[in-house]
Amino acid sequence: MAHLSEAEMINWMALYSATALCCAIAMALAILVLASRLWREKAWTQLHGLCAL
Repeated sequence: MAHLSEAEMINWMALYSATALCCAIAMALAILVLASRLWREKAWTQLHGLCAL
């Protein structure tokens, strides 16, 4: 990428940085939702097992 000016290089780096940050936030939210649903499922299964007693 030697043919890019310094301003263009900074713009591309900012674009890639923003994209990476957005993807990282989306991945963190997906992991949190998955963990929350797994925890709720576990809690529901335990509660359902206690009701059977």
